[in-house]
Amino acid sequence: IACGTNNNYSVTMTDESLLASGVTLDTYIFKLDGVEIPQGAYANSRVIEIPGGVHTITMTISGGIHPPCTIEKTIDIPAFPNAAFTVAPTVCQENSTVFEVVNHVAGQTYLWNFGDGTSNLQQNPEKEYDQALFYQPELYVTNAYCTAYSDGTVVVLANKQAGDINPPLIGCPGGSSSLSFSSSGNPTSTTYQWLLNNQPIPG
Repeated sequence: IACGTNNNYSVTMTDESLLASGVTLDTYIFKLDGVEIPQGAYANSRVIEIPGGVHTITMTISGGIHPPCTIEKTIDIPAFPNAAFTVAPTVCQENSTVFEVVNHVAGQTYLWNFGDGTSNLQQNPEKEYDQALFYQPELYVTNAYCTAYSDGTVVVLANKQAGDINPPLIGCPGGSSSLSFSSSGNPTSTTYQWLLNNQPIPG
């Protein structure tokens, strides 16, 4: 089994029968899911492209005065890799965004190229872009036989809400302290949310 074309797998079937001395074969019949496969370049082999799924292959051989012999084999081929993914089309500079695969299948591996020289092997990674630019992220999804590819676009917007937090010079255990924020961004921030240990502070 190998990677084929048009999201199919290329399956090669070859007779490897061990024959007694003096026995020759003159007929080979290969079938896939009950349908006979036409002969190609070699009488004892067939190559066909099929989609993923459960398939039944049969081979019948015969020669001379000997009765025909038939062998049957069932193969279970995984679904072809799907490299489609979702991500927010626009994100803010230095803010985390999540890349998610559309169709996860067990046994697949993932390679993300984020378009800024960094990469990741997780299924659904998070990413922060440092620069406000246009990026073309890529995803490669690989199973036991094939690799699928897709790309997308992410526009990273400049984060103009810059500034500094001004802590008090002296604080006492158990006492209260006041914090302020000096904005140097443009436009100036109009709403604020303070966090303590990643939890919102009311008010």
